[in-house]
Amino acid sequence: MFDRNKINERRSKKQKMRKFNPFRSEARANRKSIFNFKRNINSKDMIVDGSTDYLSSEEGTPKDIDEKEEKKKQKGITGLVKSALKTGAHAATSTSKVALGAINTGVSISNEIGSGVKNTTSAALNLGKDAIASAGSDQKMKADLINKIKNIQEETTEHLTTLKQVNLNINEVLKRDVYFHYPLFMRASKQIASIDSEMVELGQLFSEMKSSMITVDDCLSELTEVSKLRSNLFETTQHIRMRSESIDFQEGLSDIVTEFKAAVELHQIDKAVEMYRRGKQDHINGYQIKDQPNIEDELIEKFNHVVSSLVNELCIELSQHWKLNPLKTKKLATQLIQLDRHQEALDTFLNSQEDLIKSLITKKTEGQPIIFVESVSKLFFDLMCDIVDQFTDMFGNNYNSVLVKWVVRQLIQQYCQLIDSQVLEPYTESLSTVVKSCDTAFSYADKLGERGIVVTYLLRDHFRDRLKIALTTSLQNAKYNNLDRVQKEPWGHSKYTFIDIGSTQSDTIDMTDTGKKMHQYLNEFTQVIEPIVSVQVYQSTVRGLLQYVQTFYVCCYTIASTDHGRLNDSQFFSMISTVQFILHRVFPALLERLEAMFERDIPELTLFSEQTKGFDGRLIDLYCKTRSTQIIDQIGFHNPDRYPPKSFQSNNQSVSVQFQNLILFLSKLSVSLTEHKSFQNKEIVLPELMSQLVGKMNRDDGYWDRFENHSVTPSEVQNLVLDLFFLLESCRHIMFSDTRTGVNEMIERIGDYCKDLEDDGFIIKERDYYYKHIDQLSQTKSSIHAAINAFEDNFKNSSFDSIQLMINNSKK
Repeated sequence: MFDRNKINERRSKKQKMRKFNPFRSEARANRKSIFNFKRNINSKDMIVDGSTDYLSSEEGTPKDIDEKEEKKKQKGITGLVKSALKTGAHAATSTSKVALGAINTGVSISNEIGSGVKNTTSAALNLGKDAIASAGSDQKMKADLINKIKNIQEETTEHLTTLKQVNLNINEVLKRDVYFHYPLFMRASKQIASIDSEMVELGQLFSEMKSSMITVDDCLSELTEVSKLRSNLFETTQHIRMRSESIDFQEGLSDIVTEFKAAVELHQIDKAVEMYRRGKQDHINGYQIKDQPNIEDELIEKFNHVVSSLVNELCIELSQHWKLNPLKTKKLATQLIQLDRHQEALDTFLNSQEDLIKSLITKKTEGQPIIFVESVSKLFFDLMCDIVDQFTDMFGNNYNSVLVKWVVRQLIQQYCQLIDSQVLEPYTESLSTVVKSCDTAFSYADKLGERGIVVTYLLRDHFRDRLKIALTTSLQNAKYNNLDRVQKEPWGHSKYTFIDIGSTQSDTIDMTDTGKKMHQYLNEFTQVIEPIVSVQVYQSTVRGLLQYVQTFYVCCYTIASTDHGRLNDSQFFSMISTVQFILHRVFPALLERLEAMFERDIPELTLFSEQTKGFDGRLIDLYCKTRSTQIIDQIGFHNPDRYPPKSFQSNNQSVSVQFQNLILFLSKLSVSLTEHKSFQNKEIVLPELMSQLVGKMNRDDGYWDRFENHSVTPSEVQNLVLDLFFLLESCRHIMFSDTRTGVNEMIERIGDYCKDLEDDGFIIKERDYYYKHIDQLSQTKSSIHAAINAFEDNFKNSSFDSIQLMINNSKK
């Protein structure tokens, strides 16, 4: 066995030594110096004259070597040792190479110079020998040779001097180099010595590791055996523990089941719930039923059987909770929840409440519908509020969706069906009963809204069809009743004090029974439907009201156009007054009230109001046309046998009885109009009647045929002209300018017919003549005097232009 702690100690010491070794940076500097030196030698750029710049740097390491060193350091002890060996080898090699390079350089230079001197000297000696030998007798040649030899000796001396100087330079360089590289050599030697010691330690470490590997194998085999023994021991322990737990489970659960059953039989509910909790918490939770039945499974079945019997007993009690107080009910529900029977508690409570509601509301006997709805609504919604409160108190807010669904089901199935069958269906034709019943239901339903359960919209949706049917039925019945009333209306008027729809101010007018009934019905109708006004009943309400008012207008127009012989003037004026009352007071107030109730514009009624605003003017125009035709018939204007009368054949000029009666009729008509105080724009009736009358007289062919046939006498012509001037004078206050022009045209037309006649009696006299004659007649005859002044009081200050404008607007 090896000591792991000692190995770790040695490893940490070595790492610290490597980390703080001062020679590491020097080794890097040596490697860089050697690299620069080799580069300079290879490029032959080194200068011998003392230049040693390539050795000036002792710091820095090439990037590639550093990256390799960093990668190798991460590989462990072996990589570290290899890097140290390489570093030492490079340092020693670089030192030796630097010294050898310097020496070889100096030697090579010296050899070159020495070989030059040697060659020069040898050449000179050989030359001297040859010269002397060849010029032995020639003195001149000898002298030349001697001079050449001297020159060669001088050159040789110069070469020797140069060689000595070079030798001195080489010695200086060698001395400097040796001195400079000595510290580097010493540091490299120390690094190599350190690497040698580390190699020795590494060898020892490898030996220890080898021996440790053998020991580890032995330990692993021993550990395998121990693991097998542990596994066998664990299985045995597990078996013993499971057996013990099974025995404890059986004994504990058996005791709990016995106590649980006894508590249930003795109706000790609290103790039974506690036994259930202990059984579930201490024994049953987490227990897995085996494939083969055993004692534990049988005990669990017995336990569950006791639980079922207890739950059934609690559900039976909870289903009869109305016999209990709320605290007992809450306790029963809480006990069921503690038994993990949430759904049973919910279903039992809600089902029992449903039975309670059904039993109570079905006991309500039929009576007055409004009273019946009031009592049933109060009972039902009070019960629902109590149930919601109890439910929230017992179950909290976790089951709100279940509660809401149950409330909606009870609302539709029990409450709404009961109201439908007992009230809404039998009383469909009574709008007030239906509306009040629905309004009562809506008001009581708001109680549930206070508890967060809004059901009013469900009631509105459910009762929507019933309300529509009731609205349509009421308006149709009112329409037919009003139609029958109008057709039988005597058109007599009496004082009627009323309040406009949607107003609080009262007013008194003369009104017929039809006008009174229509105003009362529409006023009551808006008051009745106000509580249930919504978009759902908008169309039914608007459509029914349109038909109601439109039918009244059509009926009045039909009577005015077809039954004019049945109605006298006063009745006609009463009918027009009734139409004006509905048209200008009731219907605008109704429209304004409905817009406020529905909170929107009602374009259907607004358009109808615009289209019918001149309907009373059309009735007045229709009356004038009818009455003017009747007047022409009564005068006999187109019948020569009746007009002019036989008395006109005498020479005594006088106004005809027909025209006197016409003025009398118009004066009575003026009095009748004055009596109808509620008749609006009544001042246009007589002027319009005169306009229609003159127009028809001017267009009467029978009247003008007598002039064309020359069947009139001079006295008759004068009396006919006098009648027309009498008409101008007596009706001057009720004639438009156009009407007066029409009468003057008739007079001129008569004059044109008489121009060609030979008798001077046919000549039309000046106007002053006829006016003076009428004035004389009014002084002698009271009837003519009364006729001339008949309209003086009522129409003296009337503006015919404004009346004409009023008529034109009414006709539009």
